[in-house]
Amino acid sequence: MAGDPMHARRRQRGGRYRHGGARMTTPNLPNIPLQLAGRPTIGGLVVPWITGRTPDGRYRFGAVDLDRQNRALTDRLCQTCGANLGTRTVFAMRDSDLRLLISAEPGCCPAFRMPMNAALWMPTW
Repeated sequence: MAGDPMHARRRQRGGRYRHGGARMTTPNLPNIPLQLAGRPTIGGLVVPWITGRTPDGRYRFGAVDLDRQNRALTDRLCQTCGANLGTRTVFAMRDSDLRLLISAEPGCCPAFRMPMNAALWMPTW
């Protein structure tokens, strides 16, 4: 690349490409909590325990494994790590769910939702 004339021109322009954009950089990824060190990752992100899979075995972000979801809801398991929830549980709920005090989404260990805690309502009962 050092002998590439286009590379030299980019360097002379302060690392900018012809369209004016900056060089592509790796996004800042969050640190993985120690409790999740054994979970699989994709692109530096932890795959939640309830994530569904495609028929060939790949994880599909946004899809939910219904068996694991039901197990998490009935056995009080964390949707992120699959461990038993303690006395405190964090729920990501819509306003309509909050009014009825129900959630279709399993709870989560508080440690895995810390970046969102400011935006989440956490009951203390």
